[in-house]
Amino acid sequence: MRVSRVSRFAASLLVAALVFTIAPVAPAPEVAVAALPTVTLNAVTFVPSSTTVIAVGASGTILRSTNDGASWTSVGPGGTNNFTGVSFRNASNGLAVSSTGTVFYTSNGGASWSLSSPNLDGDPYSGTVHDVAFVESGGQSTAFASGRLGQIVTNTASATIWQRMTTDGGGEWVPPIWDRFYTNPSLDNAQEGAGDFYALDFPSGTRGYAVGHDRYKESSKPAPYNKALIYIYSGSPTPTWSTDDSAKRLADGTGPLYAVSFATEARGVAVGTDGKVFRTIDSGNVWTQSSAGSTDLLGAAMTTQNNGWVVGKGGVAGRTTNGGGAWSMQTIAAGIELRDVATRGGGSNTAVAVGTSGRIMRTTNGTDWSQAGEASVPTGTITLNSGDAATNSTNVTATHTVNWGGGGTGQMRHSVDGGTSWIGGGDGWVTYAATRSISLPAGDGTKTVRVGFKAADDTESTALIEDTIVLDTTAPTGTIAINGGAAATNATDVTVDNAVDFAVSGVHATEAMRFTVNGGTTWSTWEPYAASKALTLPAGDGTKTVTGEFKDAAGNVASLSDTIVLDTTAPTGTIAING
Repeated sequence: MRVSRVSRFAASLLVAALVFTIAPVAPAPEVAVAALPTVTLNAVTFVPSSTTVIAVGASGTILRSTNDGASWTSVGPGGTNNFTGVSFRNASNGLAVSSTGTVFYTSNGGASWSLSSPNLDGDPYSGTVHDVAFVESGGQSTAFASGRLGQIVTNTASATIWQRMTTDGGGEWVPPIWDRFYTNPSLDNAQEGAGDFYALDFPSGTRGYAVGHDRYKESSKPAPYNKALIYIYSGSPTPTWSTDDSAKRLADGTGPLYAVSFATEARGVAVGTDGKVFRTIDSGNVWTQSSAGSTDLLGAAMTTQNNGWVVGKGGVAGRTTNGGGAWSMQTIAAGIELRDVATRGGGSNTAVAVGTSGRIMRTTNGTDWSQAGEASVPTGTITLNSGDAATNSTNVTATHTVNWGGGGTGQMRHSVDGGTSWIGGGDGWVTYAATRSISLPAGDGTKTVRVGFKAADDTESTALIEDTIVLDTTAPTGTIAINGGAAATNATDVTVDNAVDFAVSGVHATEAMRFTVNGGTTWSTWEPYAASKALTLPAGDGTKTVTGEFKDAAGNVASLSDTIVLDTTAPTGTIAING
């Protein structure tokens, strides 16, 4: 799916059609972009039938991503070229054009780029190039470049470099259909020429659109006089561009239009200054104006006939779910001029936007945007058994939280031996889940479980993340003593002294002890551990047994008992004096 390419220059307009054959080129070494470039990025596009994304901009910058824009490498030629447009005819072959008409091409999906033409816009039609787009029709692949001299030319001849063509096949471009081309614009009250075509889009081989604006002012007409231009291309039966003035020129003050995007031949949007949006549902015969905020909109990308995005100045982004009739706007990159946005189309919720200061923004759900390269390494946490300090079972549950850093939900792996080996064997990677059952090594003591995360773009967490838990399978030990170990008492109220060792886990449970004085028929409630406990023995003289249960943090329970004789009967007998 083609998406608009935006670059801001004042003047008239050039749209030139070009066809080329590509010689294979060796891939250039790819240099990882550790930090985003600071140059302005003017255009972005998805390579057809892939997750590869190409972004181009100033200083000869061409960036490439192979994971839907999550991470990037620099593949551009460098230098002084200000690339303003990029387009692919298939998964291998593509073009990038600069504002001065320099053309580079690729035959390996954007992995490397070679010079095709130093200047497609040569004498006498010097100007500025804003965009490039392919159209496939009748077995031929034609590339159109749009810019400032108001020309639209097609050429179906095969060539390895870009050429201007005349009617007799010479070295200059055929004078095409142009929009109000004048040799002396001041005589017609125009400003710096007759207009610009800023963007192109071809939803099919038989339909295409070029948008821009007409600066021409009739002598009797007051300002505003800028009219939005929308030229319509028909590839059947003969490739032609519309020349009907009423079909290609909107009302005064509607221009300029900086971007255009269609998901189908019939339904699409064109966007421009002051948040203006023009949409059509009938292949451009009728355009209805709506708005997406009040900021200049510079890029548009429709993924279906109803769903799409716009971006613009001030870092704004908007989403529509009704074909452009209404937009939900948000600021996703404050202080940044977002120049373009692209999507894979076909209903995908993934989109990539580029702009000034090297900014690359990305969404995978259509609504939430993150900056590419920002927190690109996954980070997260692991918690064992909901944070319990100890367990008496080797089977524990690990719970995870992860920030994937824009790389997309990916995989995880666990180790219980410091990363020497991985649970499940091999490299241990399994599909990410919020929880996972882990088997701890046998033997009481502190156990450490470590986890690593790998995002969908293959970026890994820089260090293993860990949590610890004490495996304690040994019950507490100790003694209890009634009334300090007394053999008997004449009162039912006694004090039980507790001396319990929670040696393995080193800590008792929150509710750690309870007691029975009737052989377990009834128990006191579980309560925090204390060194003593006041109890009431059952009535009736005789040996009384007190049993206490003591629970450690792992859940192990020890049962300790002591006895005492309850004797409430005074001794009986006689005494005799002198026998």
